[in-house]
Amino acid sequence: MILKVTALPGADFDAFAEEWRNNPILQKFDAKESLETGLDTAAIQELLIERGQTDILREEAVNEHLTTPGTSQAKLISILQRYINKMAPDSELIIVDPYFYPRNFPAGYSQFIADILTPYLAGLNEIKVVTSTNYNAVIRAQVETDLKARRPGLIISHTTTDNYHDRFWISNGREQGLIVGTSLNGLGNKYALVDRLNKSDVRDIVASLSTEGLL
Repeated sequence: MILKVTALPGADFDAFAEEWRNNPILQKFDAKESLETGLDTAAIQELLIERGQTDILREEAVNEHLTTPGTSQAKLISILQRYINKMAPDSELIIVDPYFYPRNFPAGYSQFIADILTPYLAGLNEIKVVTSTNYNAVIRAQVETDLKARRPGLIISHTTTDNYHDRFWISNGREQGLIVGTSLNGLGNKYALVDRLNKSDVRDIVASLSTEGLL
């Protein structure tokens, strides 16, 4: 039997949650969070990052609170790092992004990438980048230089294909990943989704990349 708990107008859901946590009878039941519980905006955002938007909002993903036009670079870095943290990177990071080394990019682009990845560089041995065949060799060299300046000995490999449209970041034994709705040079210009990938999707992507000889 499934019991759905909904807070009625005027009800104090926090009081109910506290009672559930402390009541030994209620603790025998598993309770799932619901967006009908009166969570504030910050709590909802944290829940979306924790469990993934498509897992919670299966019919329509709400992403405007993540990357909206005009979002500051500092905020974009914070958002991406929170998702990367949930991915729990290990020694290898795979980045599939057709325009990771773009023809057009904002000032400070290579430093922007380095700032995103800095908290993870100490544990990373290799970053595998997969882009389209139409990439910018100059910005590629700059990105690699800036990353290796912060992590000497870091291996950065680069392969190309025109078979991928979406942007995927994969790590944690190639079992965890996230999807980014636009390339990094476009973040903050339009509404874009950042979300976690489920394991089956990550495995399918890794299998596809391996079949193409890109890993």
